[in-house]
Amino acid sequence: MRLTLIFIVIGICSLPFKVTGQNANSVITLDEAIEQSLLHNQDILIQENNLKASVYKIKETYSRLLPSLSTFGQFQVRKGGQFIEQQSEFVNNAKTDNFYGAIDANINIFNGFNNLNSIQESKNNKDAQEQLLKRTKQDVILEISTLYLKCLISKELILIIENNLKTQETILEKVANEAELGKRAEIDLYLQKAEIEKLKLELLKAKGIFNNDKARLTSLIGSEPNTNIDVVEPLKLIPETLSNSTNTKVDSLYKIALGKRPDLLRANSNIKAAKNRIRIQGSSILPTLSAFYSYNTGYNSGFINDFQTQIDDNLLNEYGLRLSIPLFNNLKGRSARQQAKVDFFNAELEKEKLELQIKQQISVAHQNYLEALQTLIQTEKQLTHAELVYELETERFDLGISDIKRYSEATDDIVKTRSDAIQAKYTLMFQEIFLEYALGSLKYGTI
Repeated sequence: MRLTLIFIVIGICSLPFKVTGQNANSVITLDEAIEQSLLHNQDILIQENNLKASVYKIKETYSRLLPSLSTFGQFQVRKGGQFIEQQSEFVNNAKTDNFYGAIDANINIFNGFNNLNSIQESKNNKDAQEQLLKRTKQDVILEISTLYLKCLISKELILIIENNLKTQETILEKVANEAELGKRAEIDLYLQKAEIEKLKLELLKAKGIFNNDKARLTSLIGSEPNTNIDVVEPLKLIPETLSNSTNTKVDSLYKIALGKRPDLLRANSNIKAAKNRIRIQGSSILPTLSAFYSYNTGYNSGFINDFQTQIDDNLLNEYGLRLSIPLFNNLKGRSARQQAKVDFFNAELEKEKLELQIKQQISVAHQNYLEALQTLIQTEKQLTHAELVYELETERFDLGISDIKRYSEATDDIVKTRSDAIQAKYTLMFQEIFLEYALGSLKYGTI
């Protein structure tokens, strides 16, 4: 029995266990990072709350078309001269208890189209808020994409430095052996050691930049501060807008932006809302017509009948029309109209200013995109030649034809060229994203 238990324990201990360390990296794609940030970003949440408020405002303005219904009750004590029915005479220092209650209903028939203009204004404000929310999301997508690409560049540079460091350490062993045999000058050994220490310092700096960018990205996507994340290269999907952008003129791109830029569409909605406010303020000088109805009763302790009898006997139905014509209101209406006009003119100026900014932004973004594309093509050509030079110089160094200085120069050149190629690749991706942002068509799922 004991022997059987021993074999069972040995069998269990020999089973493979998968141990996940606390520092294991959690891979997150660019789409996932954007999705998480859109869910947790405070600016987006604020604008979503403002959008809900604008929807409630529309409902409130529509409700103004409905009749208003209210109930009213009042109890008061009167002291002083008044007629007392029980005594059938006027009493100078009489005290009576009084009650008055009513159910009132009112409906506006005409108020200078104030309600209709208020409805249109609230709708325009809602449209403007929707566009602001959309642009805020685009701002977040651009920020996350930029930071994510920075992390990718840092990760690639770290990999390049680490591979180069391994190569240089292998060469150090060879140089040390050759120096010991007298085939290499001792200074070559020190030069190689210095090169390795330089690479270690570069690696340390690159990891510091990478960790800082990852920490910021972790914060923006709403993860815990101690979460270790890793980034992966996204699929390079060039949007349809950019597929022919190398041959597209800036004016054509600008026309696309006119129909898509959320901030420009918001400016249009703000102008419409400002125009409605002018009409609303203008209605203050027009007559208003309303209908009213009141069902009321009252009680006075100075009368003979008891409370219930008076309540029943004093029931009244009152209804009619009420016409109000404004004559003078201390120029408040005029001042409000002037302010509404100023707001309207300022809204138009803001739109004109924004249109100029958009045109300039698209022009710069398009030019940067073309330059990034050409830079990538040139760096790829340069990398091809640099790889060939590095291979030849490595062969020469292995054969003892080349010295350590020339080999180090070739190594530095290939590392720099590889780094330039990495940065050119991700710079082009960023320029693609930024051009979509400038056009107003950047959204989740298009990257």
